[in-house]
Amino acid sequence: MVPESRRSSLAVEVGTSKANPNSLTGPTDHQNWRKPHPMNVLTRAALEQCLEEHFELHFGQEAVTARLVRVARLTGPGQGGEPFSLLFRADMKQALPQGIVRISHPRLGDHDVFLVPVGQGQDSIDYEAVFN
Repeated sequence: MVPESRRSSLAVEVGTSKANPNSLTGPTDHQNWRKPHPMNVLTRAALEQCLEEHFELHFGQEAVTARLVRVARLTGPGQGGEPFSLLFRADMKQALPQGIVRISHPRLGDHDVFLVPVGQGQDSIDYEAVFN
């Protein structure tokens, strides 16, 4: 736990451009951080415009290029939106584990999504993301 006196000092450093880059507050140049876009950008309609286009899937330190091969409407009520799923196909022979993956696309930007390997072809792996 950070002592109260240090917490107030950290709060002051975070709000100024004079924060020490070696302090616990980290970098102050927030404009250069590559943050994910808000989830409302990832709509079924927006992703349908990207069918057959390539995305970068970032599994930790490993990046894989995958093609978006399916955008499917799901039945049932969503939690605040229209439920849908995505299917990405990556040219690789061994599946990477399921988990939260950063996906990158030139028009849609970066998004963190939960991907699950759901199928394997001779030279490809299919990964699915579900939005509900």
